[in-house]
Amino acid sequence: MLENFYNDTYLVDQNACSSPSNIFWLGNRKSNLKAQNLFWEELNKIIEKKNYSLDTKMIFDKYMSTIGAIQKNKKPIQIKMHNKYIWEISKAHNISDGFNLGLFSSTNIQKINDMMPLLRDNEQTLTYFGCSPKDVIKSMRETQCKIDRIVPIGSALDIGFIWDGKDVIRFLSRFTQLA
Repeated sequence: MLENFYNDTYLVDQNACSSPSNIFWLGNRKSNLKAQNLFWEELNKIIEKKNYSLDTKMIFDKYMSTIGAIQKNKKPIQIKMHNKYIWEISKAHNISDGFNLGLFSSTNIQKINDMMPLLRDNEQTLTYFGCSPKDVIKSMRETQCKIDRIVPIGSALDIGFIWDGKDVIRFLSRFTQLA
């Protein structure tokens, strides 16, 4: 699962519109804390194994994104810097536009429905692990939340004929009418 998460995020430095920037942890806080610690530790091992690196400009950009998030939030935020490649900001789902280069919002939720009002209006792709996509769709219907794609972790960058809710072939085609 973590290799797939790495592929969705670090292969493109989270610069793809479908790359995860918000992570929602489903369950009770105590269990989630254990899962989070294991998740970040194991992700770091994969990052090291893949020799992922950030150049000086990218590190500066990451700091600037973090400062921008602080300004946007207008109150203190809790940042956990696991290392220079993984920064976790608690409950920053509402200010996570532009998070990249290993900057993530991390929020605990009790049930899937709790996540829906926390999603951004322009959310395109929701990746999941450990829950049923049918439960996600059910929750979306109940809360009238709109997301273009719901895919398992590791499939965020997969592209098909329908992308962001649009028929790509029709969108990129030109039709000439002859009368």
